[in-house]
Amino acid sequence: HDDDDTSSSAPSSQLYIKAQKIMKLTSKVGEPWITGFTPVEFASFLQECGYQVQSDTTVSDYNLEYFGMVGRKLSEEEMIGMERFVLAKAV
Repeated sequence: HDDDDTSSSAPSSQLYIKAQKIMKLTSKVGEPWITGFTPVEFASFLQECGYQVQSDTTVSDYNLEYFGMVGRKLSEEEMIGMERFVLAKAV
């Protein structure tokens, strides 16, 4: 079984394979992937810890807001649907 072969996979399977690769890579550098929050779950978790979400964006959002403006959009292959960037402040 070749872990890098995603050519015949459905989109959801491709996301799973990408997630597995990230988990392997982060584990190798001592940073194991330990969460799997949805945006709502993560906002709730942060609230329980005394923070309020200010923004919650994805790579697709950055393509629209920043990269596209300078003609440097990331391709679908470079994006991982589970990546999110959350800015929160203490409340």
